[in-house]
Amino acid sequence: GEIPKMSDMDYWACPSCTYHNALNFLECEMCGDRKPEADRSSDFEQPYGNRDGAQPKDDGQFGQLTDHTPNTSNIESQYTDEIVRQQQLVAQFERAQQQQLRERQQREEE
Repeated sequence: GEIPKMSDMDYWACPSCTYHNALNFLECEMCGDRKPEADRSSDFEQPYGNRDGAQPKDDGQFGQLTDHTPNTSNIESQYTDEIVRQQQLVAQFERAQQQQLRERQQREEE
């Protein structure tokens, strides 16, 4: 087959780990490195809708619009912030459980 040109690819390759990310992701899904600036502007600075004026179509998967609208990065950062917040809550809960276990073990030893 033919080797796709850069403009035909529907992903960007992370320069750090080479993982293929969706075009609308600003950070690598695998390693978390930021998308290179050169690849970012073409995806986000176009006006809403595509060149012929049609509105973007949602293919049903979160964050995967067939055309990338300017607010995608905002939605993605809110989504990422929520994941980080939940991970912090889980870590906090696990620390509290460990502390309770240590206190219970100390009481039993006394």
